Amino acid sequence: MKSTENIWHEYHLKLTTFIRSKVAEDVVDDLLQDVFLKIHTRIDSLKENTKLESWLYQITRIISLNYWLQIELRDNLRNKTSKMVFWQPILD
Repeated sequence: MKSTENIWHEYHLKLTTFIRSKVAEDVVDDLLQDVFLKIHTRIDSLKENTKLESWLYQITRIISLNYWLQIELRDNLRNKTSKMVFWQPILD
């Protein structure tokens, strides 16, 4: 089994390019950090070393998708709260 450090040296440029194709430049490093945190904490769950690359891209794809889902959720919440009435005067 490869270490996280070995995976970093071999794959970080490829994964950075993949992330860059999915999101804005200003969040690429943050998402890459999330990817490698997940790799580091879950490396023991990888059963076959032959499936390492597909496993890495699956993690990267899911983290990129989660980023977009969070953006969409945030935007939807903003739109809903801007339409909500938080205070309404009582009229006699």
